[in-house]
Amino acid sequence: MISNSIKGVPDSKIRILSNIFYLGEIFGCISIARVPDVFGRKWPFLISLAVQLPCYFTLLVSRSLTLNTCLSFIMGFLRIGIYNGGYVNVCEYVNTPWKNNVCTVLLAFDMLSTMLIGVYF
Repeated sequence: MISNSIKGVPDSKIRILSNIFYLGEIFGCISIARVPDVFGRKWPFLISLAVQLPCYFTLLVSRSLTLNTCLSFIMGFLRIGIYNGGYVNVCEYVNTPWKNNVCTVLLAFDMLSTMLIGVYF
């Protein structure tokens, strides 16, 4: 029988890696979801992007499951700042006939990076 384990890592630890991303989103919703509405969308958006970019690169070259789990949590946490900053901003400035199409493409590309990292591993 073929196991889904990678080099002796139990399946439960690999599942935690994917679930911790969504746990980070939950904590991001609790803590930073309101920040862009109160203080403006520009700085939370830029800070989230600036912190998330090195996390992506580190995640791709890391061989440590613990580090990858922590980075996955951070990326989920920061995704809320990017979502509230970028998505809401695009929805406000795009004309109504194009709003659904542009926002759908934005969300697809936002999650495409997460899906590609899943395929990579």
